[in-house]
Amino acid sequence: MKRYFLLSCLLIASVISVRATDYQVQLDSLNALLEHSTAMEKADVLYQLARLTAPYDQVLCKSYIDQQQELLEGVEDEIRLGNLYHNKGFYYYYLGEYIEALDNFNKSTQHFEKTQVRDQIAMNYYLTVMIMFNTGNLEKGMEMVNVALEMARQSGDPWTLVIGLYGVGYFYNNFLRDFEKSKEFNSKAYKMTLDYNLASSLKGGTCMGCAIAYFGSGEADTAIYLSHKAIHYYHPEKNIADQYMMIQGLHGIGYLFQKTNQSDSANYYYSLALNRADAMTAVFAKAYIHSSLGSLNLETGDINQAVQHFNQVIKNALIVDSLGVGYLSNEYAYAPVHAWDVSIKLMAPRMLRNYAKNYLLDAYGQLSVIYENRGQLNRSIYYLKKKHEVEQTLNDISKSKDLVGLQIAYETERKDQQITLLSQENELKEFRVKQSKFFLFGLLGIILVIIVAAILFIRQNKFKAEQNTIILEQRLLRSQMNPHFIFNALSNISNLIDKNDNITASNYLTKFSQMVRHILESTRSDFIEFDREVVNIKNYLALQKLRFTDKFDYKIEVDEKIDSEGIEIPPMLIQPFVENAIEHGIKTKETKGNIDIRFKLNGDQILCKIDDDGVGRTVAGSQIKKGHTSMATEIVRDRLETLGKKLKQKLNLEIIDMKTETNVSLGTRVIIGLPYRES
Repeated sequence: MKRYFLLSCLLIASVISVRATDYQVQLDSLNALLEHSTAMEKADVLYQLARLTAPYDQVLCKSYIDQQQELLEGVEDEIRLGNLYHNKGFYYYYLGEYIEALDNFNKSTQHFEKTQVRDQIAMNYYLTVMIMFNTGNLEKGMEMVNVALEMARQSGDPWTLVIGLYGVGYFYNNFLRDFEKSKEFNSKAYKMTLDYNLASSLKGGTCMGCAIAYFGSGEADTAIYLSHKAIHYYHPEKNIADQYMMIQGLHGIGYLFQKTNQSDSANYYYSLALNRADAMTAVFAKAYIHSSLGSLNLETGDINQAVQHFNQVIKNALIVDSLGVGYLSNEYAYAPVHAWDVSIKLMAPRMLRNYAKNYLLDAYGQLSVIYENRGQLNRSIYYLKKKHEVEQTLNDISKSKDLVGLQIAYETERKDQQITLLSQENELKEFRVKQSKFFLFGLLGIILVIIVAAILFIRQNKFKAEQNTIILEQRLLRSQMNPHFIFNALSNISNLIDKNDNITASNYLTKFSQMVRHILESTRSDFIEFDREVVNIKNYLALQKLRFTDKFDYKIEVDEKIDSEGIEIPPMLIQPFVENAIEHGIKTKETKGNIDIRFKLNGDQILCKIDDDGVGRTVAGSQIKKGHTSMATEIVRDRLETLGKKLKQKLNLEIIDMKTETNVSLGTRVIIGLPYRES
């Protein structure tokens, strides 16, 4: 009972926003409780301490996690182990180390699944979805949203379900811009807050979410009505969370009035919000309120007032960007800074700084235009330079986030394949157990034993074939995702960035991300569009040319009879031989090399010829280190054999050493017979 009591305390603590003094009181109280706790009770208190400190003091949080982990060493307690990894996921989330955070949330879920703690499983999924959305993996994030909501429903905990519905509505409003869907989820969440009489901040927040959705779908009058209704739920004199929600609610009403051309009303509500933000020293809120007031002044023609507001945006946004906090006063150090943050602490310092940079970007841009129109070109250029600096920083952050997103996509795909393989292995084991049972009952009749054995034998072969196919795909994926090539490509792109050749760097980064995404997606199917495969080869050659400057030229020719947009071919069969042509044929050649790739229609197949004028296989073989073997050719042969059996075609792979009459090497030719089908 103590265990579940402590979990309940944690759940309550996670939704209460506190002042600095309250935070310290809770911290001191839990530390005092820790001193008088014994055995596993201490692990429960450490869990609460780590969860309390994770958003604010990662060093202290890590010390609590380490103590918790030490206590649970060798202990088989699925709930406490799930709590441990959940805290570790939170810790890495606030550090911005998303891959480590995902790994720990997954481990936490695995432990909770064994004891069916569905509300905690749902929370792990919510946090995973946040990471997926923040790294550009929207499709995968939306898949997991449905799983999370189902877990929340099964848990029977209304708070957990409301948080999920509210969060999905938030993403439909702000990320996906699907306002009809947002209405659906926010309305369900709002109704539940009333039915279960949940916290006032949740009632107002979900009601305001509905207002935003209605405004987005063109129903402005309903939106204004709902936004006024939302702020009447708040009790700022009692609850610090409601103090912030009131600021955001008043600002939201001002925004609606501004968008409906009611400037006086908009100014009134913006000013009310600003007064409350000043009272709380809410620098983050002041940044976006001044930004709204500045844009409103531009619309009404009050340019001098607009300049003052945009300067205030810069002042407050710079504070947020520098300190990573939403407030200047210690009294409100641990208060929320965002509506979503009221319900579950998710606004990490890195995210807060990125929001602040976007407000800076807008303010610098607006001031640059204002001073240009006034003829004060020096001031205009000054702000334009400031805008460019922030823009460059945001671009760098975006590129870094894209790379993390690609890595997460790759890791997620790899784990999905492992799960599929493990599932099949478990099914195979189950069948073997059943097979043993059948043999034990085999005395019932020889005929029954033969029938059962035959059925099991056929199904076993089927699962083995599927398992071999997955293993072959994984081997091919590893051969394509050459770590040396990836490192060199990223290193070359980094060098371009260092040289301020951002256009070229962006171009090659785009080619690299397209190629990696193509490789990851290609493992899911036997066939892919012909033109996509050709584009992938071009991207690969372009990146290799960046690595080996002026080392080789290449040419790709496609037979006019081939409908490149209307057919599909097996993916990832050509690139390994292009790589061999570069690495073993041209790389060590003293003069500039050439690679010719030709596609020709040949009956029910497409012949792909890859010619290079490199040093040839004999010389290349003598230069390869002893003990080194290339698996690419073997993997391609295996894959062609598997495809040939499935399609009932003979798919040939031929490697020819091209030589003169005097036995001088002219290079290497590879001929691959590729099956195709209409898309």
